[in-house]
Amino acid sequence: MAGREPGFCLFRLRQPVRLICVKALHTFVFVGVFGAILFLLYCGATDQLSRWTALAFGIVAIEVMIYVGNGFRCPLRTLAEQLSPLETRSSIFTCRPGCPAGL
Repeated sequence: MAGREPGFCLFRLRQPVRLICVKALHTFVFVGVFGAILFLLYCGATDQLSRWTALAFGIVAIEVMIYVGNGFRCPLRTLAEQLSPLETRSSIFTCRPGCPAGL
């Protein structure tokens, strides 16, 4: 296996593709955490506690610790801003005309 390229590496991709990957990961994490929060609300409203409730609580707690530990700023947003050219930055999901990701 000499000379074989290693597996997937985000930093070997072109910049627009990297930005799209970071946005997709951010969306996946957001949907997962939001689902866990909704599940916790459901469990509280119906008074049904289980191991799934503990798992959802753990997911939300980890997200809160990451968010607070990063100065109340999402680390994926910071990474997306670093991947975006300065003149096109407005938000990680809404780019001005000329955005490299074509979004």
